[in-house]
Amino acid sequence: MSSFHFFSDPDYPGPGSSDLIRFWDREPRQLRMKPRMQIPEYRFPDSSKIAKPLIAKSEDAPQIANFWNKYYSEEDWRFKCTFEEIVKWMEQGFIILIRNNNKDEIISTFAFRKIKGGVICGIPNSQAAIVDGLVVKPEFRKTGLASYMMACIDKFSSELHDFPQGFLIWFREQLTPINNVLQTPIAILKYSYLNLDTLKQTEENAKKATPEFVKKIVNRVYNHDPSKFTLASLSTTDSGVLWFSTMGALIGIADTHRVSIYEQPIWEIVFAANEHIPFFMNLQNAIESAAYSLPCKNGLLFLSNGISRGNMSNPTGNWVCGRSGYLTAHVFNWMPPTFLTGDILFPHSCI
Repeated sequence: MSSFHFFSDPDYPGPGSSDLIRFWDREPRQLRMKPRMQIPEYRFPDSSKIAKPLIAKSEDAPQIANFWNKYYSEEDWRFKCTFEEIVKWMEQGFIILIRNNNKDEIISTFAFRKIKGGVICGIPNSQAAIVDGLVVKPEFRKTGLASYMMACIDKFSSELHDFPQGFLIWFREQLTPINNVLQTPIAILKYSYLNLDTLKQTEENAKKATPEFVKKIVNRVYNHDPSKFTLASLSTTDSGVLWFSTMGALIGIADTHRVSIYEQPIWEIVFAANEHIPFFMNLQNAIESAAYSLPCKNGLLFLSNGISRGNMSNPTGNWVCGRSGYLTAHVFNWMPPTFLTGDILFPHSCI
């Protein structure tokens, strides 16, 4: 998702173009003003036939769910979802799929989910979408298919969702931030995690927060100091996020739809702030109170040193620090206010 990709893109200015002079200035703006006009061809390695990208339909949902549950994974986790959840994600945008040239099987997917109300990345109310669910069947990896899917989703976003002035957001989990620096993320956040079965009853029971209260606190936090965030979304309606009010704080915990190698569900703090100033201090007890109220007692909870996502590099107690990896945030087709050292306010779940 790096800005470096644009130099090899036929729809972006190349060497000699006067537009290239402005490429690396710091003014937040869309990098390519016109919708993508073309995408490269992808030929199947075994036959040289040209792939045909398709927009998934609701009847494809069971097959996509099976595909993701089988192939969407890393060494220490795998994805777990239902076809009903696939349909829900389709309704937020679309899912691209590629089928094998001689079989009725899916070999790659990519999902586009438009964010209601826009986001703020130097310019308020910008059109934006989350892209995730990029899965390639193992035997087709390292053949250029993933890059081809990126070009497809860029083109289809303009054609299908009236998205000519929008940009795409992608989150990645990294073992180390070093390998990802060349992809110019806008933020690199350090993770810590906790086994939920180590939690004990807290002094105050967390309560489910009302949508009105959630919206009020998120807006209050952002409006107090907008300069703290390179990327911000004030939309709080993601059904994948559970909101809790406890100990004078608001905590948002996302269902990642991932399970560990021990089949433990994995959750993530996507928002944590006190209701009043100082917003981002002494939140560990409130986070643990909210975690104790999750609909399961066995699982993993991740937080990070992002200021609105826990604001802790080294939480105390049973938290595991230093070998939990990093979260990096990337934008495509947009010049952000800063790279690498930014932070995010983004109460959304990823798939």
